[in-house]
Amino acid sequence: MALVSAWASSNEDTITMTHLHSPSGRRCSVPGCTVPARGRGPHCETHRQRKRRNGHVDQHPVTKATLRPYVARVRKIVERDQTGQLAAALHQLHDLIGARGRQIVADAASGRPGSKWERIAAQETAQVVADTDAIGCAATLAALFLLRDEEPGHFASDEGFRFQLARAFRAQTSRAFGSYWDLENGRTKTVYRDTPPRATALLAGWLVEAYARFAAHVVAWDRAERAKQAEAHAAIDAAFAAMSPASRPPCA
Repeated sequence: MALVSAWASSNEDTITMTHLHSPSGRRCSVPGCTVPARGRGPHCETHRQRKRRNGHVDQHPVTKATLRPYVARVRKIVERDQTGQLAAALHQLHDLIGARGRQIVADAASGRPGSKWERIAAQETAQVVADTDAIGCAATLAALFLLRDEEPGHFASDEGFRFQLARAFRAQTSRAFGSYWDLENGRTKTVYRDTPPRATALLAGWLVEAYARFAAHVVAWDRAERAKQAEAHAAIDAAFAAMSPASRPPCA
């Protein structure tokens, strides 16, 4: 059963669990999907799993390869601060969210009543903070805000964005991944280990609360830099347009 579950979670676009189909023959409510709905729910198994894992039926995971150039840009912005104040503030944020997670975990261990989903989110937070550096963590999260600003099509909804924020945060460490034996290809395959949706939503909320201000400054700075570049390009275009063909230098 564990093997089947792992296979299903890593192949969300090919799941065909016919025994879970609606007995009434209802179709999945997602436009264009003709697969029967699962049980009494509105979605087929593929879309149900995608919403559970990614926050929206049309949301796909944002890969590390997609995020990498944006992370690099955020790091360059941070490096331009010569005062050290920005780095110090990011270290403080990193410590604060780690302390929050550790405190909730400690309270749960001592028997204090609390939410199961909050405890799971806290465990994930404490583990990631313990395994990451403050600047890298902040750059990863701000990179998603930058990606959304420039390429909003990567996100199906605000909830989809938040789930990707939590996913990127957790994916910084190996703890977020599991593995299973792929019988078809005869090798071990690594898959992302999901957290329950309510725990994911809580974790995402904490990350937005902690890093939204930093991310907003990053986005504003990046927009200003791109605007300056666009102005320079426009000036170059205008200069060449004003030149007569006879006065233009030959192209190299």
